[in-house]
Amino acid sequence: MRRSMKVKKMAAIILILAGIGFLYMSYYINTQVAEGRTEISGAQKNVDTTGTLFSINPASKEVGKHLTGYAQNKIDEGTQKADQYATYAKWLILSGFALIVIGVGVFFIARRKANY
Repeated sequence: MRRSMKVKKMAAIILILAGIGFLYMSYYINTQVAEGRTEISGAQKNVDTTGTLFSINPASKEVGKHLTGYAQNKIDEGTQKADQYATYAKWLILSGFALIVIGVGVFFIARRKANY
């Protein structure tokens, strides 16, 4: 029975460490997403400026759309990818906290049973 308590305590510690790892990964992902969104914002301003310059008359507006179309598609793809990674980070945060809570619970239950 003593060995079972040690296994439970080790499992609890592993759960807590995994939870901390998930929180760290979510922090890293959120930092990268923020940097990406800054780059996307700068690129969007450049595309908007270019579009404004070419919007003087209908003929130049079409040329402007053609020139900025590829860049706008890349910006849209980047925004979608950033949103996807932000969702992953959110799930990692929730999972990390859940693992920590479960690990702490298992640790204290194993400790309490060991005292009986």
